[in-house]
Amino acid sequence: MRKLILAALAAVVVSLALFAPGTANDASAGSNGQQLEVYQCYASSIKIVGKNQNNVTATYTITNSSKTGCSNHPISGWWWKGSVTLTSAFANGTKWTKTVNVPVSQASNWYKVNMTPPPVINSITCTNGGSLGRTVTCTSSILGSVGSYSWSASGSDSRSGATSSTFKATYNQGKTVTSTISLKACNSVGCTTKSKSVTICECVAYVQKVFGLPNGSFGCASNMGSYLQQNGFRKVSSPSVNAIAVFKWPDNTCGHAGLVRSWTTTSLVIRGANQYKGPYTTLSGCSNVSDASYSRSAVIGYYVR
Repeated sequence: MRKLILAALAAVVVSLALFAPGTANDASAGSNGQQLEVYQCYASSIKIVGKNQNNVTATYTITNSSKTGCSNHPISGWWWKGSVTLTSAFANGTKWTKTVNVPVSQASNWYKVNMTPPPVINSITCTNGGSLGRTVTCTSSILGSVGSYSWSASGSDSRSGATSSTFKATYNQGKTVTSTISLKACNSVGCTTKSKSVTICECVAYVQKVFGLPNGSFGCASNMGSYLQQNGFRKVSSPSVNAIAVFKWPDNTCGHAGLVRSWTTTSLVIRGANQYKGPYTTLSGCSNVSDASYSRSAVIGYYVR
């Protein structure tokens, strides 16, 4: 009976040794795998997966609380050999993976891995300005060195700064366009990309988005009155908060439409898209919305429901 117990204990010890991460005796002087010394930048964690000295797949995770700088992480007592994959996870949700071939034998028992990543693009910030808020200026928040920038903007009519840290795209009047603005940032390690969607609206499109109205074939904003009445609005003679004001222009252009915010006996403050004055903000899915003052004498009618 005693022999059976001793044999069972011996089997358990052998099994534990097979799956343990390893000690200096298991891979003395780097003769059966190496310990890793990982240099990382900006990662919140690094997951390491590979074979240990016993040819068993092992997993180890480095947790980094700072997430902003660079630091060195020697992993003592864990031995690796052959193909080992390291995956850095960043606070913005992106990941970067690198696979190294750790030698079975070398003079030292430490193998250094540099996990300095390509540029980590945390965010793209765009603001509207220029004529009618139809010029978008974009910058980015990036961790790490950047050797080159490459910007693009779908649906834009002109662009500047496509290879610099600040990018501008302009969208001509007469159309509502949803544009994907993309940035590709590169350094000596590699490249990363990030995109942001913006919608530049005509004044009518903003009104439709606010009230959930269907598209209509009425041409100019100054012709919007009958369309609104067909969609449950009624025409009134006096302004009220969030009433739709429909304007004509003295020069016989297409007019304007927007929401009344406040008024005096001679003027109105209108919230709308495609207006002559900023600052512009994003509301109801349109990025070129502002509050601006207009004369009451140009109003064709007010519409409420």
